[in-house]
Amino acid sequence: MWNQVVLSKRRWLGLKGKQSQGKADKTPAGAQSPASTEKPAPLKKIPSDKKLRLPYVSGNGRDDGEEGQAAGAGALDEAEDDAADVELPPPMKPIQDPQSVLQQAPTPAAAASAPTTREQHGGCGGAGGPSGGSDEPPTPTPEEIEAILKKREYVLRELVDTEEIYVSDLRLICDGYVRHMADPAADPPMPEGLRDRRHRMIFGNIEAIYEWHRDKFLCELQACMSKPELLGPLFRRFLEKRMFMYEAYCRNKPVSEYIVSEHDHYFQELRQKLGHKLQLSDLLIKPIQRIQKYHLLVKKILAYSQSAQEPDAVISALEEAVLCTSIIPKNANDMMDVGRLQGFTGNITAQGKLLMQEQLVVSDAASNDRGKELHVFLFEQCMIFSEAVGKKNQFTSPTYNYKAHVQVNKMELEELEQGGAFIVHAVDPNKPRQSYLCRAPDARRAQWTTTLATILRSQRIFGEALENPGAYLRELHRDQARDPAAVGEGWSGLHKTESMPPCVGSRKAPELRARSQRPHAKANTINLPPSSGRGDDRKKPNAAVSPTSPPHANV
Repeated sequence: MWNQVVLSKRRWLGLKGKQSQGKADKTPAGAQSPASTEKPAPLKKIPSDKKLRLPYVSGNGRDDGEEGQAAGAGALDEAEDDAADVELPPPMKPIQDPQSVLQQAPTPAAAASAPTTREQHGGCGGAGGPSGGSDEPPTPTPEEIEAILKKREYVLRELVDTEEIYVSDLRLICDGYVRHMADPAADPPMPEGLRDRRHRMIFGNIEAIYEWHRDKFLCELQACMSKPELLGPLFRRFLEKRMFMYEAYCRNKPVSEYIVSEHDHYFQELRQKLGHKLQLSDLLIKPIQRIQKYHLLVKKILAYSQSAQEPDAVISALEEAVLCTSIIPKNANDMMDVGRLQGFTGNITAQGKLLMQEQLVVSDAASNDRGKELHVFLFEQCMIFSEAVGKKNQFTSPTYNYKAHVQVNKMELEELEQGGAFIVHAVDPNKPRQSYLCRAPDARRAQWTTTLATILRSQRIFGEALENPGAYLRELHRDQARDPAAVGEGWSGLHKTESMPPCVGSRKAPELRARSQRPHAKANTINLPPSSGRGDDRKKPNAAVSPTSPPHANV
C-alpha cells in the first residue's frame, strides 16, 4: 500500500513538472505576457476503484491481506459486543447545608455493603428478589465486625485524648492567669480596673470545672475505652449533677468577654510572660467548645456500635449518651443568652430553670396597636420581656434590654381562639393590672400555652399546700392511692427551683437540695455596654446572686 501511495505521488509531481515546462517554453516564443495566458483547467478528483487495505499482521509477521483484514474487523466487532454497558449515575442534587454534611455520622459499613450482597445472592435485589423485600442489612462477617470495632476504638481514643488536651488547657488558665493575678507582688501588676474582685468575674467558676474534669470525669472517661456502654450513665450524671457549673459559666461569659477586651494590652503582656501560644480569650472559650464536641463523638460511637450489631443494652446506653450530650450544649447556649440580658434588677439565678425563649409579637391587650417583636424568656418563676439589640451572626450575638416582667405567682393566662394568640395578665395587687397580648408562630403557640398552664398549675398546688398543709396531705394520700405516678409528677414540679433538666424530676441530688436552701448573698456585678458605644453604662448596680455561682452579671 505504501508503494502505491509513493508511486501516485511521483506521477502527480511529474505531470505538474511537464505543465510548468510547457508554459515556460511558450511564453518567450509567443509575444504574450503571462497575464494574458489562459489558465489551465482545474484538476478533478477521480475516485479510485481500488480499495484501501489495512495491514493486519499475523503471528508470523506477514501481511495476511484480505483474510487478515476480515479477521481484524471481526475481532473489533466481537470486542464491541463483549464490552459491558456502563450505566451513568444520576445527577447529584446540590448540597443545601454543607455544615450538616460535615457533621453527619459515618455510614455503617454493613448498610453500605448491602446492595453488593443482594446482587451476590442473585436477581436484581428488588422487592421480588430472593431477599423477600426485607430492608434489614445483612449480618456482617466477623472480619467486618472487627474492622468496625477498630474504627469505634479510634473514636473512643479521640474522645479521651481530646479530654486530656482540654484539661491541660484549663490548667493553663488556673495555674497561669488565675495564680498570677492572685499574687499582689506579681509583675506585670494588675491594673486598677481589675481590682476589688472584678478580676474574678473574668474566670467565673472555671477552677471548679477544671478540678472536676481533672480528678473525676477524665478517669471515668478512660474507663469507657473498654466498656463504651458506660458513656450513658456517665453523661447522665454530667447532665443532672454537674450541668449547673457550665450554666453558671456560660451565664457569666458575656461579662468576661467585655472585661478581657477592656484590658487587652495587660493580658497580651501577661501571655508573653507565661509563654502561652493561645490568647486568654481563646482559652476561656474552651469549655463552651468542649461540651459541643461531646455530642459529635458520642454520635459516631453509637453509629459504629449499631453497624457492629452490639447488644441491645450497649445500644440503649449509647442512645442515652447521645440524648444527654445534645441537651448539654443547648442549655449552655440558653444561659449565654440569659447572660446578655441587661437591666433586670432581680436575681436571675432565683428564677429557676429557663423553660423557653423566643421572639414574640407583644402588644398591650387594652390597645389596638400592631405590637412589637420582643424576645421573651420564660423561667419557672418569671416571664421576662426584652428587646433584642443587634443581630446574631457567626461572630456576634445580640444583647437584650429589659422591658418588663411578670411573676408566675402573680400571673393569669387567657387563650384566644382567634388569631392564634394568648394574653398574660399581671395581677400584682400592689401594681396596676397589666395585660400582654402575645402572638407566637403557629407551630409554637401550643407549646407556649401548655408550658404556661403547667407552671401555673404547679404554683396553684404549691399555694394550696402552704395555706392548708393538712388538707393538702390528705388529698395527696387519696390521689396517691388512685394514681401514684401522677402524684409523683405533680409534686416534683414544686421542687424544681434549680436549673435542672426536666428528665431529673424529683430525683434531686442531695448537694443541689443543700444549695437551694442557702441564703443569697451580695456580689459585684457589671452591665454590658450597649452596642452603640461605651459611655457611662459601666456602672455597677448592686444585685443579689447565688453564692454557689461565680460573680457574674446580674443583667
